[in-house]
Amino acid sequence: MARRPRRNHSNDFKAKVALAAIKAEKTLTELSAEFDVHQNQIIDWKNRWCFKKYADYILTLI
Repeated sequence: MARRPRRNHSNDFKAKVALAAIKAEKTLTELSAEFDVHQNQIIDWKNRWCFKKYADYILTLI
């Protein structure tokens, strides 16, 4: 089986997937199938998105 070429996803796509994961209306398995990305990638994007929003909030308090 040939290896799939590396894909570069846009920031908009990553945010869309992260928000879908945060809403938790679907399981990771369902999101993975819907967006055609690995479950670990969804978790990583969700964690990065949450951390960025938290960091932005903290900076507004300083």
